[in-house]
Amino acid sequence: MVGGDPSRIIEMGCSTLVAIGGRGEVGESDRNGGETDLMAGRATEWGWTIAQPAAMKVIVDLCVIPLGVGPSLAPYVAACERVLRDAGLEEIQLHANGTSVVGEWGPVFAAIEACHAAVHAMGCARVHTVVKINTRTDRDQTLQQKVAAVEALLADP
Repeated sequence: MVGGDPSRIIEMGCSTLVAIGGRGEVGESDRNGGETDLMAGRATEWGWTIAQPAAMKVIVDLCVIPLGVGPSLAPYVAACERVLRDAGLEEIQLHANGTSVVGEWGPVFAAIEACHAAVHAMGCARVHTVVKINTRTDRDQTLQQKVAAVEALLADP
């Protein structure tokens, strides 16, 4: 979806940079093809501004699954929990089927990458991860606030 301020460059996906100009022109560049600097140069030449993305708060439910390591995953889960705790994220809550994490988008996903690296370093050749992502722009919300909102409804018959 492209919209909003027409003088912004908007990142779409992981491999394409899309620029919207004041006259409604759209330009594209494959970031892996080395065209990003050229596109930024054109944006400036055409009088477009390049907006820096705002930090985005995220709540993630994460389940890292090492494959081919046998029935006990506890050592691998513990390794990931150590990585998450060392990452300095805002909230981390281990539960029976994974871990809930709260923080800024970049540090959270860097920590997920570090979890994969830690499990691979333990000799696991394949790692499968399930990630559920929750973002909201109207306010910050903690894990406890999300649960309390539902519990309040359950207490009210």
